[in-house]
Amino acid sequence: MGNAASKAPRRLSKIQTKEIPRASESLNRMKAPPKEEILKDGQDPDFSANLSKIDPVKIHKMQTNFKPSDKMMDILKGRKIENDIENAAMTRNRLSAQSLLSYLEERKGSSDVTQLNKEFDVENQTMEAISEYLAAPRLGTPFTVKVDNERGEIERVEVFV
Repeated sequence: MGNAASKAPRRLSKIQTKEIPRASESLNRMKAPPKEEILKDGQDPDFSANLSKIDPVKIHKMQTNFKPSDKMMDILKGRKIENDIENAAMTRNRLSAQSLLSYLEERKGSSDVTQLNKEFDVENQTMEAISEYLAAPRLGTPFTVKVDNERGEIERVEVFV
């Protein structure tokens, strides 16, 4: 008869048995008289003189040989080369993708294209040919979505800023 149904149920007492310590008891412990060792140290007249004789702790630096790993040095060299390439002066008629995007954005609103070509150090003929086939994309065209619950349709409405 090892079935749980045949055993008497266990019940917890309704009254809390453990007492919670009161704050006044902990204060009484703090107000207890100090131990004899503490009193002896406090009464020693030479204690402070002996402490002043002792020098402060000196921490000696250990000589460690640091050798950076070859993999990490290769990574750092690669980053430096990459950074140097990005910062290098652009040759004539060479634009990075970001520079080309900013050129096309400025060309939209610029009335003097030849002055803009001089600023970007590109040839007029080359940029005319590029601008025929390439236009600056509209960045960040926001849109809203309208939902018509009656018809169950979803409509996307573009909002131009």
